[in-house]
Amino acid sequence: MKSLHRKVLRTAAVTSALLVATLCAVPAANASSPDGPIGRGEAMDRAWSWIAEQVPYSQSGCHENQFGCYRPDCSGYVSMAWHLSSSLTTWSLWDVTFDIPADDLQPGDALLRDSGGVDHVALFVRWADPEHTRPVVREEYDFGHVAEEHVWNDGLRGFSPRRYNALDDLVPYGTIAAKYDSMGGAGSVLGQPIRG
Repeated sequence: MKSLHRKVLRTAAVTSALLVATLCAVPAANASSPDGPIGRGEAMDRAWSWIAEQVPYSQSGCHENQFGCYRPDCSGYVSMAWHLSSSLTTWSLWDVTFDIPADDLQPGDALLRDSGGVDHVALFVRWADPEHTRPVVREEYDFGHVAEEHVWNDGLRGFSPRRYNALDDLVPYGTIAAKYDSMGGAGSVLGQPIRG
């Protein structure tokens, strides 16, 4: 009888542990959709993928990875990071962004220049100095280079700080998104606005 009692207790303990593990498991974070809202964390993770893969600069073809197939030049790189449906050009990126003050730059924003044939775009990462004169950027720069993160030591150099229209600080991503989703997302108490 004692043996049966122990077996029942052991089975109940294992069942309880499995139930708790199942209920507490955190689901994978939902990724953005093409041309839809995207959080800064996801944009920066997408940008890092090409740096990790050392994708060489090219103005033709496409580089394909888990995030899709995009032209591996500066504007294709930013298009990939922002999860646009296609590789835009430096000229067409103006249409999906808006001006912001340099002091408002945050990770995933763009530095965009259109100056008579010397066009370029890079993703802002952070400031390298407390005076905000040397941005750290991620970019596909030129032929013979791979996607990289580095400091622009000579400042913004005529680049305009721009923010993607669908870059959303409120889009949870990664661990935060997984926890938010596991608690019921927008349908949960956590996802409801506070009413006074």
